[in-house]
Amino acid sequence: MTCPALHLGDCLTILKTIETESVDLIYLDPPFFTQKIHMLATRDGNKRYSFRDLWVSRDDYGDFLIARLHECYRCLKKYLLNNLGCQVVRP
Repeated sequence: MTCPALHLGDCLTILKTIETESVDLIYLDPPFFTQKIHMLATRDGNKRYSFRDLWVSRDDYGDFLIARLHECYRCLKKYLLNNLGCQVVRP
């Protein structure tokens, strides 16, 4: 059994380095086109974080997602869960 890997970075850059149909699971938590700057804090309030979910247009947002989803699909083993439609995909 291969040890699982956790990658940190821009997913599009990392996905392009991964072999086709070699990944068992991809967890996605993409931005949701809220057009807001989000401010968060740790539960104890000691650290604060923010991120920008601002897009030039819906097309810009769509292009961002489609490029990443295309690479996810390419990397995933085809017999696994395809979470785009919450359906099991079998060859």
